[in-house]
Amino acid sequence: MATGRTRPAGIHAGGRLLAGHIGRRRDEPRHRIPQGLKEAGFVEGQSVAIEYRWADGHIDRLPELAADLIRRQVAVVVGHAQVAQIAKAATTTTPIVFVAGDDPVRIGLVANLNRPGGNVTGVTFIATDVAAKRLGLLRELAPRAAVVAVLLDPNLPDADQELRSVEAASRTIGVRILVVKAATPRVKKLKA
Repeated sequence: MATGRTRPAGIHAGGRLLAGHIGRRRDEPRHRIPQGLKEAGFVEGQSVAIEYRWADGHIDRLPELAADLIRRQVAVVVGHAQVAQIAKAATTTTPIVFVAGDDPVRIGLVANLNRPGGNVTGVTFIATDVAAKRLGLLRELAPRAAVVAVLLDPNLPDADQELRSVEAASRTIGVRILVVKAATPRVKKLKA
């Protein structure tokens, strides 16, 4: 949704696109980003503006919100992996910065990790490679456990890869896993 506001001359705008709800806690991104920018010498409303767009859990609204940020000519769009994928479809010129727990190469965000190419870059916390370590630590904590339950959100982009990693790790350490697929009803509804 466009706010209808115009930015004063000389103020650069960045867009923050979020799939979730507007945060109320002081540690929410809408509070941390201005603080980090201020520490770097940018003051919101004076030298930089942040255009927030919240999908309020309605993921189907993200393309419209991303297009709005692009129309408003923000200097950069910031978001998580799914948001970055949607923003990437909306522009090939506006820089997009993401934070992801997914493999950005596998999900098509970037060409490779060393040289992302295009207009998309970011930080990833690939978690699938640590499945063996997690199960190993659990084995140390509960050495007699024969079965380990794994809670998995099947709607996440890396769910299949994560499951394969956990299954391989479970065979290596000799435990049986019980996979419990769980997602909120709202997420299931949005994916339908």
